[in-house]
Amino acid sequence: KAGLLVAVQSALRDGEVIGDVIQGSSIAIIGRYAALEVGWGQLAVECQPEALFKRWYVTENNQVQKGASVAEVELPRQTPEKRGRRLLEAATIVAPAAGVVSRLQP
Repeated sequence: KAGLLVAVQSALRDGEVIGDVIQGSSIAIIGRYAALEVGWGQLAVECQPEALFKRWYVTENNQVQKGASVAEVELPRQTPEKRGRRLLEAATIVAPAAGVVSRLQP
C-alpha cells in the first residue's frame, strides 16, 4: 500500500539480527500523507477520496487561472455491471480560482 515513510529504525546495521537489537519486529512505519493546511486567502483544490492519482499538470509556484487543469486522476466508473473488474475513467481536477500554486501533496 502506498503512503509516507513516517519512521524507520535508523540504528540498524548490516548483519544485525533484528530480534537482538529491536523490541518487537517493526523496522519502519508507513502512514498516510498529512492533510495540507489551507492558509488565509488560499483555496484547497479538492478531489474525491476514491480517485486514483495519475499526474500533476502544475508545479509549486505556477500561476493558474480559474478552471486550469491541476491534476489528472482516475475515478471508478458508474456502471451497473462491473463483472468483478474495477472500471476507471480519466478525470481532470481544475483550479477553483486564479492564483499561485503554493503546495502540492508529495
